[in-house]
Amino acid sequence: MIDDKGSDGDTQPVHKGLIDGPIDYGFLKREIQDKGPVRKFHPDTGLELILNITPCQCGFEGCTEDVISLAISHGVASFRSIVEKDDLMRHDSVDSFFHDFFHYPEAYFGSSGDEQMIEAEVISRLGVNPFAVYSSEDMHSEINKQISQVEVQEFGFWETHNLLPLLRILGIKRRLRKDMTTNAEKLESSEAKQLIEDVFDIGFLAGRLWSEYRTKVYHEDEIEKGLASLRAQAKRTAASGRKSAEKKKTNLECFLLEIEALSDHFPAFPERAILNQAYKNASRQREMPRSQKTIEEYETELRSNPEYRERYNAVFRTA
Repeated sequence: MIDDKGSDGDTQPVHKGLIDGPIDYGFLKREIQDKGPVRKFHPDTGLELILNITPCQCGFEGCTEDVISLAISHGVASFRSIVEKDDLMRHDSVDSFFHDFFHYPEAYFGSSGDEQMIEAEVISRLGVNPFAVYSSEDMHSEINKQISQVEVQEFGFWETHNLLPLLRILGIKRRLRKDMTTNAEKLESSEAKQLIEDVFDIGFLAGRLWSEYRTKVYHEDEIEKGLASLRAQAKRTAASGRKSAEKKKTNLECFLLEIEALSDHFPAFPERAILNQAYKNASRQREMPRSQKTIEEYETELRSNPEYRERYNAVFRTA
């Protein structure tokens, strides 16, 4: 792993040329293969960018293409994109590319990585062959032919409901690409406008579905555990608050009863002497739990609390 975690945002000297210097693609690839992805961490914001180069996993015999990917993460939030080599090499440095990708992701984002992950989910979770669906004249019929209700029940209705539209959207993308290649010149201006709107709509839909799917399948358990923990903590806090309020009321009542009793028996005693003795007497009683409050704090509470003020004033005839 090639890290850059300098406190001032600069790269560590040993990696300075790799991240901040001109991009030598062959050298960069070898360093990543040897040491792992290039990571740049910004301690002031908590942002991390990760560049990786791996062999293509398309499965086609003889394929020697590289897959360049860039991931941006901040806490639990992250997203990943496949990067075109030309886009990377147009920059003066890896750091410059990091900067531009973060600030202008719309100029560089490629969805092929997410598409492959969706296809892998469809295959592993539902046993559906995406490529058979793409090549079918009727995608709905092909999906229904391949999928079983047992698999849907085992995986979950909501998860399946999110995943299958994503598969169909990938099929639509392939068909649109083919149609635009062969029929672009035949499109009327109104049709072209509608096509652009439709493409944006299904793109937004795909993003929402994919996000919801990943949250449901990969993060829901952790989220529910976290929420349960917060609810339990809130319940404990509320119970503690009630217990504290009850303890406070018990202490005040016990203290005031002692004040009233001493005043009846020793009406000539000065106020401070009655308070001191009442506090000692109350502290020895089981009814008054131990407290860190001072006599002065109890006295202030008795004077100011409407529930006790009248009784306290009656003892000492204070205003």
